Amino acid sequence: MKWGFAALAALFWTGAASAEPPSCAPHLVNAGVAGSPEEARARLACDLDRAQLIAQKADTLHDPDGEAFVQIIESNTRSGAAYVYSIRRLGDAFMLTARSVPEAAAADNQMPVCALTETLPQDDVRALARLLALTANATLPAYGRREEMVTGADGTKRVQLVLDAQDIVTVITTLSGAHHYSRHSRDTSDAIGALNAHLLKRVAQSETAWTCEPLSTFPSKLTGNANPP
Repeated sequence: MKWGFAALAALFWTGAASAEPPSCAPHLVNAGVAGSPEEARARLACDLDRAQLIAQKADTLHDPDGEAFVQIIESNTRSGAAYVYSIRRLGDAFMLTARSVPEAAAADNQMPVCALTETLPQDDVRALARLLALTANATLPAYGRREEMVTGADGTKRVQLVLDAQDIVTVITTLSGAHHYSRHSRDTSDAIGALNAHLLKRVAQSETAWTCEPLSTFPSKLTGNANPP
């Protein structure tokens, strides 16, 4: 989805990684279940536009991560930051990049801006290839249901609505173009949810150290001034 420059500029540094784009009507923000196909499409549009805003901020704060064929944008995390995870090919290697986008974008904010880049070992590449093959199923819904199976103390199971989990937008680029999906963070019920869970777990278990700096050390990127005083 493409935004006009004026709309993007108006939102870009207006305070938070979670700032809402115009497509996110008040009744869609932090909503749970889509009651109709039309509502699901509207919520998907909101999630994709929000994810685009986050990805744009990540490219401004960090170096752009190149042509990624898998990109996962995680919003509304407990840390107060959003995260952009990307997989791209560099020669014969596959690179994993993780970049944070802080909640606040004021120059005096001390929340760190963090990034991680590593080469995926072959075991992970093979696992990723298997998961991506499963996502080729054309019947996968673009907008996943916001519900999960809960097991009670007595062993009974019931479906429970999910209203509080962060959204995860997944973009998979193939020869036929970019394919966009939205899931809640605990959804592992299909191939998209499994791919999300695999990559987030891979980042969490990475032995590569994150590099972090306070957001206040990025004055030129916050203000647009290429030569800050």
